[in-house]
Amino acid sequence: MCEDPTSVVSSVSYDTKTNSYSGFSPQLVNGLPIINQFQTNNYNELQQWFEDFDKSTLINANLVEPLLTNNSSSIHSRPYIISAYETNNKYIGIDVLRKWIYMYNECKKRNIIVVGFASDCEARYLKAMQISLDFFTHTPNIDLLSENKNLFHINIPPTWTFFL
Repeated sequence: MCEDPTSVVSSVSYDTKTNSYSGFSPQLVNGLPIINQFQTNNYNELQQWFEDFDKSTLINANLVEPLLTNNSSSIHSRPYIISAYETNNKYIGIDVLRKWIYMYNECKKRNIIVVGFASDCEARYLKAMQISLDFFTHTPNIDLLSENKNLFHINIPPTWTFFL
């Protein structure tokens, strides 16, 4: 899985199918945006949103790319978007980690094995990777490694002393 935000032109619009407004930056709960947060039939509430909420400047896209097997073709390995949402870029590394944990657990429920998460070298994503791997950090409240039967094990040759 991978993700990256990309710039968009800020604007607010109304979606008749969901009876909600898009273009505002939704609040995050456990790293995930609140769905249809901006639904109202009240003009005063809409006016208040323009004062209280940032308009989105980015779209954060989450993609997945299936791995090729001997029985699959390159046609079946094309990446596709599994989610996208508007953001104002005001989130922290723990928000990213919580979202990744949610995505991992949802895939696991559906017998989908997630090999890893990827992004560019943006600090929040690197922080999420650092915390999740216990890499030069220790977080007593977040333990993703012990008692996890789904971890991959990599056998490092004994001659590679720079990894030891």
